[in-house]
Amino acid sequence: MKRCNIIRTLIISVFVLCAMTLAENFDALNIAGNVGSATTVYAASSDNPCKITSCVLSSKTKVTVKAKLTKKTKAMGKKLYLIALPTYSAAEKNTSVKPVASAKLKLGTIKFTASLNKDKKTSILYSRFVIAYKNGSKYRIISNSYYITNPEKLATLTSDYPKTTSKKGLQSEGINDALDLGIKNAVLNLTLNSVFSSAAEGGTAYSYKGKTYYFNESLLANYDSQIARYNENGCKVTFIILLSISDSHNVSNMMYSGGSLAKFSGIKMTSKSGALQFEAAMTYLGKRYGQRSHCVSGWILGNEIDSACVWNYGGGKSLTAYIQNYVRSFRVMQTAVTSVNKYAKAYVSVDNYWNKDYDGNGRKYFSTKKTLDAVYSKLKSEGLISWNVAYHCYSQGMYDPYFWDDSQATNNYNTTIITFKNLNILTKYIKKNYGKNVKVMLSEQSFDSRPHGELGQAATYAYAYYIAEGNSMIDYFIYGRHVDNTAEGYKWGLLQSNGQRRAIWEVFQYIDSKEGIKLTNPLLDYISTISSWNKVSGFKKSKFNSMGSKLAQAKITGVKSNAKGTQVTITTSRISTATGYELYRSTSASGEYTLLGSVTSGDDLTYDLIDGSVEKGKTYYYKVRMYKVIPTGGYLYGKYSSAVSITP
Repeated sequence: MKRCNIIRTLIISVFVLCAMTLAENFDALNIAGNVGSATTVYAASSDNPCKITSCVLSSKTKVTVKAKLTKKTKAMGKKLYLIALPTYSAAEKNTSVKPVASAKLKLGTIKFTASLNKDKKTSILYSRFVIAYKNGSKYRIISNSYYITNPEKLATLTSDYPKTTSKKGLQSEGINDALDLGIKNAVLNLTLNSVFSSAAEGGTAYSYKGKTYYFNESLLANYDSQIARYNENGCKVTFIILLSISDSHNVSNMMYSGGSLAKFSGIKMTSKSGALQFEAAMTYLGKRYGQRSHCVSGWILGNEIDSACVWNYGGGKSLTAYIQNYVRSFRVMQTAVTSVNKYAKAYVSVDNYWNKDYDGNGRKYFSTKKTLDAVYSKLKSEGLISWNVAYHCYSQGMYDPYFWDDSQATNNYNTTIITFKNLNILTKYIKKNYGKNVKVMLSEQSFDSRPHGELGQAATYAYAYYIAEGNSMIDYFIYGRHVDNTAEGYKWGLLQSNGQRRAIWEVFQYIDSKEGIKLTNPLLDYISTISSWNKVSGFKKSKFNSMGSKLAQAKITGVKSNAKGTQVTITTSRISTATGYELYRSTSASGEYTLLGSVTSGDDLTYDLIDGSVEKGKTYYYKVRMYKVIPTGGYLYGKYSSAVSITP
């Protein structure tokens, strides 16, 4: 999913600039909008006399907050109070919310301990914590705000499951084909519109903080079975959490209205009902998919959030206000999933326009670099949690796949775009500015087959995949288009719209195996910048050899002759990595075997190979082996099956 490539001419007068500046400052102070509640939260200020320095789960039932008081006044009295504010609260100095803990007033370090009350109406798992003193009937906030930074302490799933052997992933559109391809991460869209239901629609009731919500059980049960199959086959699953503009049924409270270009909405965390509904959704989904029986390991919130007017509409706010709202929702998602699954990862989705802002610091588009910097800054200021980047690494212009020719992708931080040509710029910047633990999932990119043919498409994929495998900051490389979508106008798919395989399908299947290098070496002829995969940074042949072989030994499961003794039928089991199977015959167990013929593999579980030139009463011996067609020409072969004999 990409932003519209529209060139905009901006004529900005001095008056407009002043108006935008005033509006942006107003947004920063009044990000709450219509909160639907008198509850308020303090906007952090550098002159606060009290600073929260940590907020952690000290046990599975207790929250411990530490703060430093540098100045005290008579108005503060003898105690300070810890306030747990809800996620939808606005930016004010005073609050009527009751404290969850108190401590004796003193200069220096002060510690508060509060009950977590997890899974109760009074739970403070998602709360924003502030410190205040009593001021009449309300409380005067004197600190910065902070969130719990170690929700994984509550996790019940504490092993990294399932283990994977490569970075190969796919935005899957069919589980059977995806498993045949041997993917190690399946990325699935999950729209909140489809997740929520109602009592009248037969939804499953779920109570959260005193309100009953209804979930679409039939939909989620279908996801359960898919996810279980992926997991059983050594494949992780990632959800992209989306809120479609096209259907507000059951989810209008979470959604921003307006936005003429918008396809998806951000989560409206300034709405009390919207914020609580999102908390309920993520709490429910986090628990449901934090189990070994059907485990979701990756969670991406939104799509290309830097393209706010199209893919994650947030009400047309300034970058500061927009990211403040997004980070609130991101914290809820991250806390919900990591408090159940210790190894779950949460990702922020962005596109490849690193320093490109189509509306010139307006409110429709933001550059990827500024967006990520703003996310990190906001997370860090209120308690840094684990976070990661879901990056869309499309080639320049999206039509021509040859990223090594991308003129706008330069080898410095000022580059206009980041593609596979200069992907190291992205990972170097992240490591330097956000830390080595912030990883990148290349969560959507595809290559068109038209400009340079199917082999050019396959060569581009192979080159890009080897770049990703060689970069330790990359979690997974997710190919974006499983099957052509004719409405997009591109020929990106591994499969054509009629289901026919392209050459890239064969390369994709074998890329993460010991045969992958042999299969992809001929594709180097399509790449003008390198003559060997060894020239790719981080490429190690030994790594691919250790991934194992895709060439399986065939197995004969049946042998029979017809009643006349003039024909023998050999049955072999399907091998998902085979193009087909060859039948060999000999007249003695240890004699020379001659090729009789072959059959092409498909979706059937078994295949019959027929020998129609036999003599009744004579003993014959048969073997079968699989073969794989190399897209550039030639074959790869598996081991021969054990021999079987029959006397027709």
